[in-house]
Amino acid sequence: MLDQATSEDTFTKYDGTRFKGKFLDSAYEAITTGLRENIDDYSTQDIELLKTKIQEMWSESDFIYNIGTGSRARTRMLKMIEFGKKYFKK
Repeated sequence: MLDQATSEDTFTKYDGTRFKGKFLDSAYEAITTGLRENIDDYSTQDIELLKTKIQEMWSESDFIYNIGTGSRARTRMLKMIEFGKKYFKK
């Protein structure tokens, strides 16, 4: 589903108009754990919804606050896992 929704851009930053940049651990942590937790709620008819959620994730204050430079990996991962599970709940 991720490949259909955002292709190879899934784990890169969305700047409001397009995905760009390098692979970001924080995006990977939030998206994969969130979808793993909620995958049974999604179907192939939800591809556009999934794409929109991934794009809009980059505007979520809880996400942005916890991905900043200087955040410790262990702390960030725990926050991203928690965020992803809630955010991708349908």
